[in-house]
Amino acid sequence: KCDSNSAWNMGDADFKEITGDSLSAHYLSDGYYDNYSVINNGGYYWYGTATSASTTTAYSWRPISRSTYNSISSYAFGVRPVIRLSSSVFVTGGTGTSEDPYIISTGKLSSAHPGSYVKYTGNNGCSGKACEGQNAKYVSDTNMGYCDDPNYKYNANGWRIAYIKDDTAYLTSAGSPECMCSDEYGSSGTNCGSSYEGTSGIPKHLANLNKKALTYCNSTYAYGGKCDSSSAWNMADADFKVITGDTLSTAYGKSNYDNYSIINNGGFYWFATPRNPSTSRTAFYWEPSNRYVSDTVSNPVTGLRPVLRLAASVLITGGSGTYKDPYIIGNG
Repeated sequence: KCDSNSAWNMGDADFKEITGDSLSAHYLSDGYYDNYSVINNGGYYWYGTATSASTTTAYSWRPISRSTYNSISSYAFGVRPVIRLSSSVFVTGGTGTSEDPYIISTGKLSSAHPGSYVKYTGNNGCSGKACEGQNAKYVSDTNMGYCDDPNYKYNANGWRIAYIKDDTAYLTSAGSPECMCSDEYGSSGTNCGSSYEGTSGIPKHLANLNKKALTYCNSTYAYGGKCDSSSAWNMADADFKVITGDTLSTAYGKSNYDNYSIINNGGFYWFATPRNPSTSRTAFYWEPSNRYVSDTVSNPVTGLRPVLRLAASVLITGGSGTYKDPYIIGNG
């Protein structure tokens, strides 16, 4: 936070850290600090330190003599803010010169709040604006796109932090970047008619979801530095449990998730988890009309929800994490 512990005008303590001297040590000693470029900056400026408790003057820098000086408050000298940064700030670019200053991050993405928005682009086979998290059938921010039923549109585009675990951030699509189904042969598509996978646990449909989610990976940011099943998958039971504290089976048919905006995103989407791996031919999905978890066979054209585990080294380099100003990230 911004308070007296994080920002102040340069004073005696700062001067001593830089030069090893107090402001009074070489008072009026012309040219004594010529080699301290942080101090000898060419202009007049104030120190936030009085010359003594009994005077009406404060220390200042006098560039004519290149020395500390004392002045009354009516002089319009410069302010020298000192900003104490968090220990979590990292250098993410630049060389530290005046022409190429360091670029810093406000911290690891894994220290950000779940639900924050992140500017991210997949590049492992996804297509077009969907890679940036734009929803399927998106028209505008008042018509955010949908899967399965146009009466239930997603309420946001882009990518969000689904949760933080093991010092890494897990992203998921705010809505669904594409819609998909699987037919009786286990082939994925966007029109499966009345044909659906008949195998118990519908493993081919679940594999299709995870394979498609993998196309939204970006190895620059991915956990382990590569795109595989440990860095990208479709949202499933384990993710739901971290976000809500419940399993999909526990949540089934219960309208208890209105306050979980990551889950209750306005539209239909798949979970890559079977209703029962041994006996069912259905997978869990989000049912937005009742705002609960339900299950269905593999042929409805329902939304994909990629989950992307990012590397612990991913840093925030800009933005504020809102929908209009998502975090910008870099990999340190």
